[in-house]
Amino acid sequence: MWGKNANLINWGFWFSYASAMTLKFHLLNIHQGRESSFFEISLYYYVPATLWAMAAPQIFRFTVFSFKNWGLTKSMIVQLSVALIAAPLFRLASLLADFSIKWVLGIISNSPLEIIGEVYLILWATTPDAFFTYSIIALISYGIILINRKNLPDGETSILVVNDRTAKAVIKLKDVIWMEPDGNYVMYHTDDGQFKKRQKISAVATVLPEKFQRIHRSAIINTTKIRTITHWRNGEYLISLSNGQHLTSSKTYYPNIKRIMSRLEANSVTSEHKLIPSI
Repeated sequence: MWGKNANLINWGFWFSYASAMTLKFHLLNIHQGRESSFFEISLYYYVPATLWAMAAPQIFRFTVFSFKNWGLTKSMIVQLSVALIAAPLFRLASLLADFSIKWVLGIISNSPLEIIGEVYLILWATTPDAFFTYSIIALISYGIILINRKNLPDGETSILVVNDRTAKAVIKLKDVIWMEPDGNYVMYHTDDGQFKKRQKISAVATVLPEKFQRIHRSAIINTTKIRTITHWRNGEYLISLSNGQHLTSSKTYYPNIKRIMSRLEANSVTSEHKLIPSI
């Protein structure tokens, strides 16, 4: 979901913002007759802008992770807690980077840590701005997730897919047994065949219903289509699906396997085709 275009927009926004603020305060200083160092002003804005541009995709990915695993409400509570911790640390990193560059270039003589000790009130005074910025990035991330979730149909709704780039077919998400990446496409496996749609599997994974779980970087399965799960080796599991396909999970997605097994064990009384062997 966070691809090349998102990176371009992200970096473009932050550098445009830094440029606009630098120009604004430089012109304001000139208008008020105060000495103005364009370079020093630019550092004050470009350093945090660079850090925010680097942090934004990580905040987005953490938002996706928390939303996927904990739901909207709990995820937002966690995000607020993280923002409270991250905001002062971010401002500290910004000021240290700013003063370090000036110290290395000989613009200031005192060490960055000495200056931080003298202007610590500035750090705390600007922390709410960092908290607000983090929160805005997280809220935008939630908006992107919810929009994508809305556009991706749930279990009963049909989805349009492309098969071999020539024929079009309409399938239902509930009929998908498993899916895998295929270049710039996602391959959907059903009882009626295989179908492609041009999209990234990482984007699909964030908005699928809970019954779809990722077991490998190259496989997302419909847990209602599982026949058996067998422990194979070192935290890896062999999964048999309703179409006879056998997939192997990776240790990275072991938490998802545990979640799947807990759900299947809870439904084992009423679901005769889900067998969980002893492990």
